[in-house]
Order: sequence, then C-alpha cells, then structure tokens
Amino acid sequence: MGSALGLASRTLSTLLFHCMPCTAFMALSLSSWFLKVTKANICLLNSLIL
Repeated sequence: MGSALGLASRTLSTLLFHCMPCTAFMALSLSSWFLKVTKANICLLNSLIL
C-alpha cells in the first residue's frame, strides 16, 4: 500500500514537473499576445483621435 502511494505521488510530481514548463510557456505566449493586442488597440485609438 505504501509503495503504491509513493509511486502515485512520484508519478504525480513527474507529471507536474513536465506540465509546468508547458503551462508557463502558454501563460507567457498568452500574456505577450494580450500585450500585442493592447498595443494595437492603443495605436488604433491614437490614430483615430489624431
């Protein structure tokens, strides 16, 4: 029983370790896309105002 629990926790930590970079990359790309869209909107608004 204890060995199964240890194996499960080890598998879970391995999965988390492998998933974290992917999640971080997705978050980074999403934030950069959001910044690009925000910059584009600001430029569009400035051009409309001017």
